[in-house]
Amino acid sequence: GITNKNFLVNDGLKKYFVRIGDDIPEHLVFRSNEMQASNAASKIGVCPELLFHENSIQIFDFIKGKTFDSADIKNNLEELPLNISIPPRGIVAVKIDKITGKRVGDDSSNSIFEYYLEEKSP
Repeated sequence: GITNKNFLVNDGLKKYFVRIGDDIPEHLVFRSNEMQASNAASKIGVCPELLFHENSIQIFDFIKGKTFDSADIKNNLEELPLNISIPPRGIVAVKIDKITGKRVGDDSSNSIFEYYLEEKSP
């Protein structure tokens, strides 16, 4: 990655994808946000499970795959969903301040949107 180091780790039984990278506030990179997004995405089945995270380290289940380029997308249009709703059901949008990375109110003009899995209370 551009802002992190990526590794494929094999313990002899299983493979893992490991990302190591620190926050880079001047580029709006906050690893805690990535971890929340990864947890939410794995819960709805659109990314591998985040198995461990601490400070700058994230460890995911490894999934063998291929990154699609434009030709792959064109050749697989029939397989892609026709109607994608953003955010997907169960995901809520919150405004995040571009500088601090903290949640802000709707009246903030210095913000970006991030999406999180809506947790249901028992």
